[in-house]
Amino acid sequence: MSFIYDIIDAIDNMVSGPAAQVKIEIPEVMDAYFATRKPMFVKSDASGGSHAYTFKYNNNVAADNRSNIANIILKKVNEAERANNKFTKLDNVTSVLKNQYYKAGSIINIPLFKYKEQVSFEKINSAILEEKVYLIVETLYFRGEEIWIEIRQGKEKVIVEEKKRIEILHDNYTELIKVNVGEWATDKDIENKDDFKDWAIAEITLRPNSDEELKKWETAIGNTINNRTHLCLLVDAKSPNPDYANIIYYGNKNDEANSEHSNITNYWLDVEGKWFELGKRKMLFPFKSIPLNHPDKFKNDSYKRYDYNKKEDNAASFGYRRGSNRIHAACDLYYEIGEPIYAIEDGIVKAVYPFYYDTWAIEIEHDYEYKKGYKLYVRYGEVSKNNIKVKAGQKVLKGEKIAEIGLLYNKAENKYIVQPSPDKRGMLHIEMYTGEATGKLSNKTVKYTSMLYAKSSKYSTNRSFQRRRDLIDPLPLLKEMYNTSKAKNIIQ
Repeated sequence: MSFIYDIIDAIDNMVSGPAAQVKIEIPEVMDAYFATRKPMFVKSDASGGSHAYTFKYNNNVAADNRSNIANIILKKVNEAERANNKFTKLDNVTSVLKNQYYKAGSIINIPLFKYKEQVSFEKINSAILEEKVYLIVETLYFRGEEIWIEIRQGKEKVIVEEKKRIEILHDNYTELIKVNVGEWATDKDIENKDDFKDWAIAEITLRPNSDEELKKWETAIGNTINNRTHLCLLVDAKSPNPDYANIIYYGNKNDEANSEHSNITNYWLDVEGKWFELGKRKMLFPFKSIPLNHPDKFKNDSYKRYDYNKKEDNAASFGYRRGSNRIHAACDLYYEIGEPIYAIEDGIVKAVYPFYYDTWAIEIEHDYEYKKGYKLYVRYGEVSKNNIKVKAGQKVLKGEKIAEIGLLYNKAENKYIVQPSPDKRGMLHIEMYTGEATGKLSNKTVKYTSMLYAKSSKYSTNRSFQRRRDLIDPLPLLKEMYNTSKAKNIIQ
C-alpha cells in the first residue's frame, strides 16, 4: 500500500540512532462473524466462609462409595451456585440435595463462594428467524472508533435481491448497524472486559422491525428448497489516522474468476462453504418450565417410568398400547395443576370443548407447515375447564397463554387420577395432525391401516389410534420446540 512506502521513506530521512524507535499502527479489520454468547462463572476472591450441613446416605449407596458422597455433594452445590451466581444458602443446598437421603450425625462443611461472570463468544454458521445473536468484528488499532456493519443477502434472491442490504432489528434501529470498538464491555459486570477492547460487538435479533415484514421473510424462506437463505457481512470503517485513508481488511477473497467480489476484502462469509444460513423460525415449547416427566428434571424417581421421550415405552408416550383396543395418540407432559400453557405458534382457535375426566381441550390450526401446503393442527387436551383464555375463532400468537393444566377427576367413581402415586395428575395431552384430513379428531372407525403416518410397534389386531388419519407422532416436533425454547432461555 502506498502509505506504507511513505512511512518507510520518512524513516529513511530521519536521523537514526541507537534509541530511535518507530511504531507503525496500521488499522486493521481482522475478522467478522455471527456468534452466540457463552457465559461462564468463576470463583471470585471474595469468600463468605463456610457452613456445616447434615446429610445421610440412601440405603442403596454401597458402603465403599459413601466416602465419595461428600465430594459429589460439593460438586453439585458448586455447579448450582455457578449457575445462579450467588452465595451458597441453606435453601440452595436443600434444593441441590433434594433427591439425596440424610443420615443424622454426618456433617459436611460447604464453603460459601461468590461467583463472577466471564464471557466468551462462539462463532456460529446458522440460526433461525427471531433468534438473538451477536455480530463480532475483531480489529487492531481501532479502539474507540466506529464500525459500520451491514448484513447482506447471499448468493440468491430470497429476502431481497442478491448482495443487497437486509435491515435487521437491533438496539438502535437504523439502516446501518453502527457500533464503537470496545464499547460493549464497558458497562458489563463481567470479569474479562479487557478481552473485548478491540472488538466491535452488536447484539441483534434476526428479524425485521415489523411483524408484517417478518411474515414476508418467513414466506420467502419457506419457499426455498431447504427452508433457509444465505447471508454475508460487509464491514466498513474510517481510519483513526486522518492522514491515511487505507485500512487493511482480512475479508474473504473469492478466487472464482466470475465472482464480482474477487478483489473486495471487506466482505465476510461470502465464499462457498462459509455462508451464514438463516432458517425459518421454529415453534416454541408449550411451557416455560421443564415437564416433571422429562429427563432434564424428573420430579422424583417415580416419574422416570413416565418419561414421554421414550418411544412407545409407557403410558405418557406416543404409540403405547392403552386398554384393550387403543394406541396412545399423544405425548403427555406432566405438570402441577395450574401450570400455564402457551401457544406453540400463531394460529386460529378452531374449537374449545369438554374432553376427558372433567378437563377440556382446545384445537388450534397453526401457521406452520409440517407438510407443504397444509397447516399443523394441534389438540391441547386435559386443560383446566376454569382457566381457558381463548375461544373458537380467536387468533392467537406464538407464546400467548391459552390455558392452564387441569386436574383429572373421575366424577362417576368420585376419585382423582393418581399417576404416579400419590400425585393427583395434571398433564398436557398434546396431539398433532398434518392438516391433510378433515373432520373430528377422535374417530373410533378409523383403522390402523388407514393412518397416513402414525405407526406403532405395539399394534395388534383390532387395535387402533382411534384418531383422524393425518395424526403424527408429536415427539420429534416437541423435542425441536424444547431445544428452541431452551436456546432462547424461555424454559427455566
